[in-house]
Amino acid sequence: LIRLDSGGMSLLTKMEIIFKDRQQGKPIQGDIPAQYQRMPDKYYFRLQDGSLERITSMKKVLQWLPDRKKEMEEFVKEHKISAKNTEELIAFTQYYNSLE
Repeated sequence: LIRLDSGGMSLLTKMEIIFKDRQQGKPIQGDIPAQYQRMPDKYYFRLQDGSLERITSMKKVLQWLPDRKKEMEEFVKEHKISAKNTEELIAFTQYYNSLE
């Protein structure tokens, strides 16, 4: 895991790469060689209690933050935070850590 931001809540990411075996192609095209393919990164939050939670949606993330839920909901709506965008998740984490 790679730490993207730290504080009361840390944002972590995990890069995922898969290996695709060689595939037989059509007679005219030829075979498709084996290759590595990068999958979308997976993001995690580490909370103050040390638990590590995978980010799948912002609704679930907001459930993990009962102490600042209302403020964070407003921030998500105002800035249209996506659970798949690195920069937006970093901004979300920095805002949460600034509230403490």
